[in-house]
Amino acid sequence: MDKGLLWGIYAGIAAAREAVNLIITAGWSGKGKFVLVFDSLSLSNWFAFPLQRPWKFFNSLAEFDALSIKCKKLEYTYVPKEENGMAVHLAIDGLPRLICFSAWW
Repeated sequence: MDKGLLWGIYAGIAAAREAVNLIITAGWSGKGKFVLVFDSLSLSNWFAFPLQRPWKFFNSLAEFDALSIKCKKLEYTYVPKEENGMAVHLAIDGLPRLICFSAWW
């Protein structure tokens, strides 16, 4: 598997884990529906349908699963990168930061 693709997959898993962790630590879990948006159809499907997951990513996704149990209403969707410019720019902006940031609009 291409190293760039592999890095992108692990980055997507880590971002989803951080998003769920933020929901939990902010006390938002159970207060509404949360939609995690992915620019990878494979990632979106792996989160939505655990039986489709490759074994190679089992440990990383198991960490996410352990956290996501605490969030009652999680949904997963795929949106192509070209249609979700704000998320792409927020992700790029957040890469060099030492602490997590949040944005509301």
